[in-house]
Amino acid sequence: MGDLIIYKSTPPLPFQGREKILFMNDDISKNRFYAAISYLWILFIIPLLWKRDSSFAKWHARQGLVLVLAEFFGMMVGWIPFIGYYLSMIIGLLLAILALLGIINALDGKHWEMPILGRYAKKIRI
Repeated sequence: MGDLIIYKSTPPLPFQGREKILFMNDDISKNRFYAAISYLWILFIIPLLWKRDSSFAKWHARQGLVLVLAEFFGMMVGWIPFIGYYLSMIIGLLLAILALLGIINALDGKHWEMPILGRYAKKIRI
């Protein structure tokens, strides 16, 4: 009726077809601290200036930049009468949680993409 056909081919390369960034272990071990401070407000500038050769630190610095821009947006929302104050507090709390998760993952040496905001960090070319 139907014969079973087995195709022999080479397995796909790791992360082939996906938008994953591979970091060298040496890069991660040397730059964890710089990646972690990227999530502390304006300190994302430090890895961009001093660790330009580190793709790991730059990845987290780009996410830190997006986080700072989102914080400015949250402050602007606070100017909306009545509900703006509460929305600003909620946005600030969510961004603080994202910053804390970013610091933890950077110190663990993980390539972590922030939910929702991480896609904007991918588009930044520094």
